[in-house]
Amino acid sequence: MQVVQLLQNQYYQQIYLAGQISKIISATKDQMLANIDAQYQNAQKSNDKLNQNFIDYMRGVDNYSDGSGSTVQLPSGYQNAWINDKGNTS
Repeated sequence: MQVVQLLQNQYYQQIYLAGQISKIISATKDQMLANIDAQYQNAQKSNDKLNQNFIDYMRGVDNYSDGSGSTVQLPSGYQNAWINDKGNTS
């Protein structure tokens, strides 16, 4: 009877350990996927910026910030851009 109980306990211990290993593998996989996704998102942001710069170059425009967080596009070649109190750019 004691031998049977000992064998059962070892069997259940192995099942428990297999479950723990499975949890570790799953958590590691989830972290790896999150890292891959973050790298992809960062690459996409970088590519978006490069593409937008190329588009602006091809269109012949430069972007200027008006100081309030929004931007204004003007033809390329301006060294400075000014905005008056009515919101007109020059």
